Amino acid sequence: MSEINISVNKDLTNKLMDRRELDCIVTYAEKTPSRQEIKDAFVSKFALNPETTVVIKINQSFGSRASKVLVYSYASKEAMRNVAKYLVERGTKKKEKKEAGQEAKAGPAAAQEATSSGNAADAEAKE
Repeated sequence: MSEINISVNKDLTNKLMDRRELDCIVTYAEKTPSRQEIKDAFVSKFALNPETTVVIKINQSFGSRASKVLVYSYASKEAMRNVAKYLVERGTKKKEKKEAGQEAKAGPAAAQEATSSGNAADAEAKE
């Protein structure tokens, strides 16, 4: 990860939505950093919780080494209920998304298999 510098334009506390809104200019020396790299830079600089921090918007002009970034940091996971799911998932790797989806699907199927195999073993034991 290249050096990322953050200069704050606005740092607001939105009490109604229970979040901190950071409107910043992010400068960098090399290629444009990924959403995850930007999120990590904000988490480390402002001591935010990575689970409740969301990069909402990144605006960059062609050829410049600076981007305008909007980041929301919520006080709790419950406060994140109004955030669109795609914004939270954006920037994560596809493998992580697939694994999370497979675990959710495998949970009920694995429970059914264990129950059905347990019933088969009970039936054999009764005979």
